[in-house]
Amino acid sequence: MRNALEAALQFIDRLFNRHKLMRRGIVLWAILAVSVAMYAIIPRITGDTGLVAALTAVIGLVGTAIAFYNTARDRENDRDSAKTDGRRKPAPGDRET
Repeated sequence: MRNALEAALQFIDRLFNRHKLMRRGIVLWAILAVSVAMYAIIPRITGDTGLVAALTAVIGLVGTAIAFYNTARDRENDRDSAKTDGRRKPAPGDRET
């Protein structure tokens, strides 16, 4: 029983940490949610102003999800490179000596 639990926990750890399931899931969820909402709403929109507002919302939400993904990925890459270098990455305000 304990071995099965450890194997399951290692699998979950691998999915979330190594394969980045959470970040990719958030991006996929945002794209799917926006797509389904727009598919349901666009036929009911009348006038050019409503359509422009809907398309702007779509671009903004998907752009926000992608920006979140890129920021999280860059932070993790910085953290991983600092671990492999054995040095701390300088903060933006640090002075070189």
